[in-house]
This record gives sequence, structure tokens and C-alpha cells, in this order.
Amino acid sequence: MPEWDDAHAKRQKERLTGNIFPAFGDIDINAITMVHIDKALAVVIERGARETAQRICSILINIFEYADLMGFMESPIIISRLTRYRKEMPKPVAKRHLYKEMSEKEIGVLLKALDDFKGRWTLQTSVALRLAPYVMLRPAEICEAEWEELNLDTAEWYIPAARMKMSRDHIVPLPRQAVELFLEIRPFSGGNKYVFPSPRKHNAPISTASLLQAIRRIGYASTKEEGNSFCTHGFRGMASTTLNQHPNFQHLKHDWIEFQLAHAQADKVRAAYNILTPRSYIIERRKMVQEYANYLDRLKAAAAGQQTGRNEAGSFSDGMNINVIVGKLPAQAQVREKDTGWSEAQREQMRNQGYDGIDMVNAWYS
Repeated sequence: MPEWDDAHAKRQKERLTGNIFPAFGDIDINAITMVHIDKALAVVIERGARETAQRICSILINIFEYADLMGFMESPIIISRLTRYRKEMPKPVAKRHLYKEMSEKEIGVLLKALDDFKGRWTLQTSVALRLAPYVMLRPAEICEAEWEELNLDTAEWYIPAARMKMSRDHIVPLPRQAVELFLEIRPFSGGNKYVFPSPRKHNAPISTASLLQAIRRIGYASTKEEGNSFCTHGFRGMASTTLNQHPNFQHLKHDWIEFQLAHAQADKVRAAYNILTPRSYIIERRKMVQEYANYLDRLKAAAAGQQTGRNEAGSFSDGMNINVIVGKLPAQAQVREKDTGWSEAQREQMRNQGYDGIDMVNAWYS
């Protein structure tokens, strides 16, 4: 029989424990009727999770088929009934985009709000939310981050397949801004398994709901009909839309963007020959995420009515043209930290965070 990978098995178990087990209790499998099943699935459908209801129905069919195969079923009639029932279930509505396209000004306002309101939330929620725009990961992949996955010296985040939706190992090159956020929370949770430990549950991470609730509290609704809508998954859509469409990012290859977002290759034939590893396109992706992070910082600074120190050499409209923003480091040039455009206050702040002179030079000219 086919085996489930760990990530898929975890999702299937969660669907049962959250929706079926509470409704069925300790009923013997032969005592379960269509009335029990219909009542349990009706709750799922009523909350709008039609696709989840269909998936649960398929799981139940598989369970009953296995029980019949192993001789536990007195009568397999419920299998055929449940199969017909699934055909008549309400069809899932067309999926809405998880990201409503935002202008640069709107993006800047959102990012500034995450900074302005960080004192209202726990440190875990605050850092996780501010990290999300920079790493392009799914909310659960962020919330369940473990310290052993991170190497802040090399600025890399290695996420095992069991935690990824596509069930493959994934390496996220971290921009400077993301590293700084991990350093911010390390004194608080560095001794914990999780980077973002739950304040209520022992040995558990924060939930994705905590991020969503925080977004709601600063005025972002859950649907377009309610006006100013946004959800935490939208940071991925924001990155994809910007990197694919913004004029300043047209030098990027689609493959780099899709791999960074941990998407499966759409062309199955190409996927069979284009063998990818967690380190695929790592050099290109490292440059890409830093360019994108700097772009986000400029939008946030513009929303605050100021410019970042790195943008003083060029105008805001210069976008991600690094040569315009910070100049180009001459080959074999002997450059010291004070020769960069960082202010003394900025250099002092970086020293306090563990950066040395070489780091400052590389950060300015990278």
C-alpha cells in the first residue's frame, strides 16, 4: 500500500482530530452511520471549508475500505453510500487570490504599521510578522521555525521536508534584515526549541492564527468586500507579484522566484530532467532576497516620510539599481567601514549587533 510522507500524514491527522474525532467520540466503526458523518461534515461545510469537507470524506472512505479489507467491517454498504454522498457534496468555490495587489505606497504603509504596532503584541508575534515579508515562506513554516534550522553565520535557514508543503528540503537565504530580526528574538527564545514559542502552550510554537489576529487588529480586514484586506499569506503573493512584474526586477529569472517560494515545477516533463536540490540557484536567490528586502525597506521609509541611509546617494525612484543607490565597489579596492555611506550611528548599531568592519562594507556594496 502507498505510504504517506510525514507532512501529508500530519495534515490528514489534523483534519480528523479537528473535525471527526470530536463528533464521533468512541463509537464502534460498525455503529457509524451516514447520519453521524453528515452531521460532522455539515459543520465543516457551514464554515465555508468545502474543499476540506471533501478531503475528509475521502479519508473516511479510505478508512472504511481498509477496515473492510482487514475484516473489521460487518457490512461494507457504508462505503458505497459514502462514495455517492461525496459526489453530491457542495463543490468548492473558486479559490480567491490570497493577495490583493497593493501599490508601493500601500505596501509601505503596511510595513510601517508592523513596526509602529509591534509593542501591542508578544515579541514572538511581532518578530514573526516583521520577518514574513523578507523570507517569502508560508505562515506555518515561519511560526514553527526551530533554532536548529538556522545558521545565522551563513545567513541560511534550512527547513526539512517534513515542514514544507511540497515535502522537500528547502534552504532560505536570509537577507540582512531577517538576520537582524532573528538576533532580536534570540535572547528571548534562544534556549527554546522554537524560535517563536507559544506563550500559553509548553514546548509548542505560536499559531498562524496569532499572526492573522495581529493583522486584523491594525485594521486589515479578511475579505476584499470589507475594504482594506490582507492576510499573512499575502506576503508571498506580494513578493511573487513584485519580483515578477516590477520593472526593477526584470533581470530575475522566473525559476529563481518560484524556487524561493518553494513551488513545484509546473512542467512535469522539465521537472523530470531539471533536478533541483535545496541549494539550487542559491547565489542568485541570495542576491534576489537582499535586493527585495532593501526595496521593502525603502517603501517603509517612504511611508515614514524619510529615506534609509542606503538611499541617500540616489532617489527613491532609482528602485533596486544597486549601482545607483550605493555605487559599485571597485575591483581590489581597499575600502574601510568609514568609507561607506553608513552613518556613525548606524555603524555603532551594527557593531552592537555583532557586525565587524568587513560586514559593514559588504552590506553597503552587496
